[in-house]
Amino acid sequence: MVKMENPMMKYTNLEYIGRGTFGDVCKALDTATGGEVAIKKINLQELIRREVTFKELMVMKINKHLNIVNYLKSYLLGDELWLVMEYMDGGALSDVISETHMSEREIAAVSRECL
Repeated sequence: MVKMENPMMKYTNLEYIGRGTFGDVCKALDTATGGEVAIKKINLQELIRREVTFKELMVMKINKHLNIVNYLKSYLLGDELWLVMEYMDGGALSDVISETHMSEREIAAVSRECL
């Protein structure tokens, strides 16, 4: 499930783009495809509820859909777990919702797509 190889050889130009629930998120370039990816770096030493992270990883791995950010790979790099996911420009949905006033119709459309 977790690759033990060094992801620094596969992903370059790491750029910090934010902080999530479990750790920092970076944008990077996949050297094999030339595409952009998002990498969530989780410090396992600071992680209080490891089972929640493991469950998130399992849910991400088995669920693929056009309307959600899809899991690609995971790596163990020292005390950090790197979750590599599709990069979605535009930020987190929670940021969009909190910074914009959405009509009921827009809320319904977003909710439908998420479900």
